Amino acid sequence: MVAVAATYYKATLSVTSGLSAPFNNLAVIYKQQGKHADAISCYNEVLRIDPMAVDGLVNRGNTYKEIGRVTEAIQDYVHAINIRPTMAEAHANLASAYKDSREDRDKMFKDVEEIIRRQLKMSVLPSVQPFHAIAYPLDPILALEISRKYAQHCSVVASRYALSPFKHPPPTPIKSGPYNQRLRIGYVSSDFGNHPLSHLMGSVFGMHNRENVEVCLLYSYALLKFAMPSNKIAKMVNDDQIQVLVNLNGYTKGARNEIFAMQPAPIQVSYMGFPGTTGATYIDYLVTDEFVSPFRSAHIYSEKLVHVPHCYFVNDYKQKNRDLLDPNCRPKRSDYGLPENKFLFACFNQLYKMDYEIFTTWCNILKRVPNSALWLLKFPAAGESRLRVCKSFDLSEIGSHLKEVSHSIEYRLDPDLGHGT
Repeated sequence: MVAVAATYYKATLSVTSGLSAPFNNLAVIYKQQGKHADAISCYNEVLRIDPMAVDGLVNRGNTYKEIGRVTEAIQDYVHAINIRPTMAEAHANLASAYKDSREDRDKMFKDVEEIIRRQLKMSVLPSVQPFHAIAYPLDPILALEISRKYAQHCSVVASRYALSPFKHPPPTPIKSGPYNQRLRIGYVSSDFGNHPLSHLMGSVFGMHNRENVEVCLLYSYALLKFAMPSNKIAKMVNDDQIQVLVNLNGYTKGARNEIFAMQPAPIQVSYMGFPGTTGATYIDYLVTDEFVSPFRSAHIYSEKLVHVPHCYFVNDYKQKNRDLLDPNCRPKRSDYGLPENKFLFACFNQLYKMDYEIFTTWCNILKRVPNSALWLLKFPAAGESRLRVCKSFDLSEIGSHLKEVSHSIEYRLDPDLGHGT
């Protein structure tokens, strides 16, 4: 279908002139096909026809950024902002490009912080979202203010449903007296499906102590053919008399935090999906650990911090990787092109989480550890060229073999820009 659409756009361009839309649409197709040079040529034509086309500037900047031409991407984003200062996408993409730039990054992010502060003073939703705020070198107090503004926006969205305040189940002592009452826990997420969160947490839901926990309900709104409205999900949670409601999204893609803003449960908790603060008055606790969220940093969180032992980040090795527990089923490194005689470091995060300082640090570690190698996830593919701009390095592709060879890794690395999904 994409190829057919490209044919029609080309046919349109052969019989018309002065139209930018066919060039723009063709550029989108070229970009999907990985033909970045052709996409840039099309965006050049868009801007030749209409030099004030801010969408064309941002889209060309995005294409430049994907192939590692960060300086040119920054120029396009700045040009777009000069034309339309209120364009949130241009501001957000500019901040992202600054993260990948090695030129005067500190000054660049000071400029970004000033833009965000002006937006907050004007009661404008900041152009840098909470999810990106924890990945950028921003003032953590400013990141908290960004989250608070987005939490307030979710409350505004919730208010549009015009629901009456929910009545919560009365607080009851757990396992007291003859009734032996148990806690009712519910989980809310858009990611119950083929998503890292579901793969990581697959066993968790069945590991609750059934003497203490009565039910474990999963409220999903992503897998439904016709998505259930947020107010109906909130009402369902309240009707089920859930006492502790767990938000597994935070500010990740697909989140519906307005459900929590409606406060259908008496205790609401953030866990796993988003390691930063939600900035929400309606989220009571953040389940985390002493390394990710030390108590000395409690002032940059709106939630009360609940530390679990060791690490908050779960991994479903019991269900997904049972074969690895059998020593007779373990494949060799050489089966997947991995060196048998090297000390193997690995990081399976998406490449956008690695900035110049992190990657340079890892390369320095490799130099200091004799006979060592680093294995990275080649995703997104365009990220490889961006890392090559930082250092000349041989990047290997994990593909579908992550599970089978994970036992062969001596040391796992994790960037400080987000956690390991």
